[in-house]
Amino acid sequence: MAEATNLSIFEWFCVVIILFAAISLQSSNEPIEAEQPNQLESMTGVIELSTRSAMDAFGLSDFKIGAIASVNLTSQKVTAEPCIECSNQLTGIEMTGDVVITNLLDSNNRQGRVEATIQFTHLYELTAKSFLIQEWFLIEWDSGDSNSSVQIYIRHDPPRWYPDTSSLPSSFVETDDGFMSRSGSEVVVQDSQDNTQLIRACLPDSFLCRASSPDAVLVAKYGPIKPLAVVQTPHEWLQQNHTNVSGIPEDSSFAQELMLLGDELNTTSSWCPAPYDDSMTSISYTHIEQNVSLAPLSALLFATASIQPLFTPSGDVWTETAFGEIQCSSLMSQDGSINFGIYSKSGI
Repeated sequence: MAEATNLSIFEWFCVVIILFAAISLQSSNEPIEAEQPNQLESMTGVIELSTRSAMDAFGLSDFKIGAIASVNLTSQKVTAEPCIECSNQLTGIEMTGDVVITNLLDSNNRQGRVEATIQFTHLYELTAKSFLIQEWFLIEWDSGDSNSSVQIYIRHDPPRWYPDTSSLPSSFVETDDGFMSRSGSEVVVQDSQDNTQLIRACLPDSFLCRASSPDAVLVAKYGPIKPLAVVQTPHEWLQQNHTNVSGIPEDSSFAQELMLLGDELNTTSSWCPAPYDDSMTSISYTHIEQNVSLAPLSALLFATASIQPLFTPSGDVWTETAFGEIQCSSLMSQDGSINFGIYSKSGI
């Protein structure tokens, strides 16, 4: 049996993005036209990885297009104690469950299979007037032979408006077949009996896909609102010195594809939620601007679990560090403040 390649840490983040883009509907605490407040309890279904980008996002670049990802996830609203520099309680959503990838074919048509569990947590800090200050995306992946974790940190400066309930009509329009996305990949959401919704969705870049013959068919089940579950507060990001570092990381981060970077810089500090050790390597660049658009995903993610990907990285210096099994990247302003950070750790 062919073995699947190990997934990079950002590819795990892409896994979650693809799943959320495909499932696409929980814009507030209520499913469409629900008479009583409900919240998402579970999401099950099948996603055909019909594009090269979808396969690559699962770390399956050595396999042919067309693998099948079966998901069985449970969902709950969560809260966490304020971080050290937080003024408010953290809230968010957590999804956990199984992902099974089948129909894997390599260049010699040998078949492979991947079974794993995933835990995704999105936490954020809001002011009393519903302005978003900080966000954390936390991902844990365990496939038995290997495991990995990632933390994506975003600081919004200035804070961004984040209403308690999203405006579904701004992203979806009602049709005879259900609610359809206004832009981006086609997504149709249909109310069913017993507090469930049927979701038919096309993945980003799947240009020939239509919701009538979708890449993903999923069922969202809703139930009564429950008390918030308590989860661990994310680790604090620490500014650390690396004046005596020699050498650069062997692997570059995904930022070199997503951001426009300039010349190398000599810097004396960077950020990471884990303390550096003597094996650390580092490299820094001038940050010029973001070099990618999230527009194809925005409408879909806007309607999913209240996650609204409205963020343009801002800052002057991008620094990447690596030590042991850990990689940290941080985008800093000239005064050394962190605006965006990525922490990853992998193990066997």
